[in-house]
Amino acid sequence: MELFADIMLITGIAGIAGTGLGGLSGIIFKRSGKKGSGFMLGFAGGVMLSVVCFDLIPQALLLSHIMLVLSGTALGFCTVFLLNSLACRISAVYGNPAGRSGSLITGGAVTAVAIALHNLPEGMVIGSSFVPAGAAHAGGLAIAAVMGLHNIPEGMAVALQLTEGGMKKTAAVLLTALAGAPTVAGAAFGFMLGNINPLWLSLSLSAASGAMLYVVFGELPASVNGSASGLPAFAVLAGILTGILMTVF
Repeated sequence: MELFADIMLITGIAGIAGTGLGGLSGIIFKRSGKKGSGFMLGFAGGVMLSVVCFDLIPQALLLSHIMLVLSGTALGFCTVFLLNSLACRISAVYGNPAGRSGSLITGGAVTAVAIALHNLPEGMVIGSSFVPAGAAHAGGLAIAAVMGLHNIPEGMAVALQLTEGGMKKTAAVLLTALAGAPTVAGAAFGFMLGNINPLWLSLSLSAASGAMLYVVFGELPASVNGSASGLPAFAVLAGILTGILMTVF
């Protein structure tokens, strides 16, 4: 139970605190800061790529056969893709980009719901990654850290819309942080699934890998697309090298 509590705490920091910190930063600085955000997301993507290639996939292959790992990776990738598509559809139907305050609050609330939906599989990634070696596992800690980084710009997007629409700053930050709560539920499910037997752990690790690969290749490029410099590319390299060090030590 102590291990489970530790993992829930780590995941809560990555999900709730990460998203809430993004909301607070967005309110304080009033802008997302494209350069800093691009560097941060590029670095997070590089770390995630290293963890998938040098930690999660090799562990999954040791526990079962190649076809299960391939299937699990495809399942994780497609699940996050479908959840993102659903979130985009919700935003398109219910979000209103018009300049009125009520519309901005609606848009912010819809964005918060979309992020909450997206955070569920991210939590499963964190929870399953801790199963092989416990709460001190470097790969699991690395994943939790980069997921926390990844949540900061998302929190900024929600809080800025809410405060510009007239919501009180404290309420906006709290609502933004609440969008990260499903991360904890996802982590609990991923941890329990991975503890059933080696085959389920392999499936869980490979699905986590697929989910992270979608985040790296399906989401982050669009987030850093606007930067004219090569800074995000160097951030990715720095992230990859950091990820290798974290999985080795």
